[in-house]
Amino acid sequence: MLSNTVPRRLLKGITVGSLWMYVLAVLARRPSYPYEARKMIREEFGFEPPIVTLYTTFYRLEREGLIKKVEGHYMVSEKGWEVLTDAIRLLRDLANKFEKLATKD
Repeated sequence: MLSNTVPRRLLKGITVGSLWMYVLAVLARRPSYPYEARKMIREEFGFEPPIVTLYTTFYRLEREGLIKKVEGHYMVSEKGWEVLTDAIRLLRDLANKFEKLATKD
Protein backbone atom coordinates (compact mmCIF):
# COMPACT_ATOMS: atom_id res chain seq x y z
CA MET A 1 0.00 0.00 0.00
CA LEU A 2 1.30 3.46 -0.89
CA SER A 3 1.83 6.09 1.75
CA ASN A 4 -0.15 9.26 1.08
CA THR A 5 2.84 11.40 2.00
CA VAL A 6 5.23 10.03 -0.62
CA PRO A 7 3.02 10.50 -3.69
CA ARG A 8 2.04 14.04 -2.65
CA ARG A 9 5.65 15.01 -1.98
CA LEU A 10 6.78 13.47 -5.23
CA LEU A 11 3.98 15.06 -7.25
CA LYS A 12 4.66 18.51 -5.83
CA GLY A 13 8.34 18.19 -6.66
CA ILE A 14 7.81 16.97 -10.20
CA THR A 15 4.92 19.24 -11.13
CA VAL A 16 5.40 22.81 -9.95
CA GLY A 17 9.19 22.50 -9.87
CA SER A 18 9.31 21.06 -13.38
CA LEU A 19 6.40 22.86 -15.01
CA TRP A 20 8.56 23.73 -18.00
CA MET A 21 8.65 20.04 -19.02
CA TYR A 22 4.87 19.80 -18.93
CA VAL A 23 4.55 22.95 -21.02
CA LEU A 24 7.00 21.66 -23.61
CA ALA A 25 5.22 18.29 -23.69
CA VAL A 26 1.76 19.74 -24.36
CA LEU A 27 3.13 22.23 -26.88
CA ALA A 28 4.87 19.32 -28.61
CA ARG A 29 1.43 17.88 -29.26
CA ARG A 30 0.09 21.13 -30.74
CA PRO A 31 0.77 24.86 -30.64
CA SER A 32 -1.21 26.62 -27.96
CA TYR A 33 -1.41 29.62 -25.68
CA PRO A 34 -0.99 29.56 -21.88
CA TYR A 35 -4.64 29.27 -20.88
CA GLU A 36 -5.28 26.38 -23.27
CA ALA A 37 -1.99 24.72 -22.26
CA ARG A 38 -3.19 24.84 -18.65
CA LYS A 39 -6.30 22.85 -19.61
CA MET A 40 -4.18 20.39 -21.59
CA ILE A 41 -1.88 19.86 -18.60
CA ARG A 42 -4.91 19.22 -16.39
CA GLU A 43 -6.35 16.71 -18.88
CA GLU A 44 -3.08 14.90 -19.59
CA PHE A 45 -1.32 15.01 -16.23
CA GLY A 46 -4.07 15.57 -13.67
CA PHE A 47 -2.99 18.85 -12.09
CA GLU A 48 -3.72 22.48 -12.82
CA PRO A 49 -0.75 24.82 -12.46
CA PRO A 50 -1.35 28.27 -11.01
CA ILE A 51 -2.00 30.63 -13.92
CA VAL A 52 0.61 33.21 -12.86
CA THR A 53 3.23 30.47 -12.54
CA LEU A 54 2.27 29.16 -15.97
CA TYR A 55 2.60 32.58 -17.63
CA THR A 56 5.97 33.06 -15.92
CA THR A 57 7.06 29.68 -17.25
CA PHE A 58 5.98 30.59 -20.78
CA TYR A 59 7.90 33.86 -20.51
CA ARG A 60 11.07 32.08 -19.36
CA LEU A 61 10.80 29.38 -22.02
CA GLU A 62 10.40 32.00 -24.73
CA ARG A 63 13.29 34.06 -23.36
CA GLU A 64 15.50 30.94 -23.30
CA GLY A 65 14.55 30.11 -26.88
CA LEU A 66 12.76 26.85 -26.01
CA ILE A 67 9.40 28.03 -27.36
CA LYS A 68 8.44 30.63 -29.93
CA LYS A 69 5.29 32.54 -30.69
CA VAL A 70 3.82 32.06 -34.16
CA GLU A 71 0.52 33.68 -35.15
CA GLY A 72 -0.51 34.14 -31.52
CA HIS A 73 0.23 30.57 -30.46
CA TYR A 74 3.33 29.18 -28.81
CA MET A 75 5.17 26.20 -30.21
CA VAL A 76 8.27 24.24 -29.29
CA SER A 77 11.43 25.51 -30.97
CA GLU A 78 14.19 23.25 -32.27
CA LYS A 79 16.17 23.95 -29.11
CA GLY A 80 13.06 23.16 -27.05
CA TRP A 81 12.71 19.76 -28.76
CA GLU A 82 16.32 18.96 -27.88
CA VAL A 83 15.83 19.98 -24.24
CA LEU A 84 12.56 18.02 -23.96
CA THR A 85 14.19 14.94 -25.46
CA ASP A 86 17.09 15.24 -23.01
CA ALA A 87 14.67 15.66 -20.08
CA ILE A 88 12.71 12.56 -21.10
CA ARG A 89 15.92 10.57 -21.40
CA LEU A 90 17.08 11.75 -17.97
CA LEU A 91 13.75 10.86 -16.34
CA ARG A 92 13.78 7.42 -17.98
CA ASP A 93 17.35 6.80 -16.82
CA LEU A 94 16.53 7.88 -13.27
CA ALA A 95 13.42 5.69 -13.15
CA ASN A 96 15.48 2.72 -14.36
CA LYS A 97 18.15 3.35 -11.71
CA PHE A 98 15.54 3.62 -8.95
CA GLU A 99 13.88 0.45 -10.10
CA LYS A 100 17.18 -1.41 -10.30
CA LEU A 101 18.26 -0.28 -6.84
CA ALA A 102 14.90 -0.84 -5.19
CA THR A 103 14.12 -4.26 -6.67
CA LYS A 104 14.27 -7.07 -4.17
CA ASP A 105 16.17 -10.11 -5.36
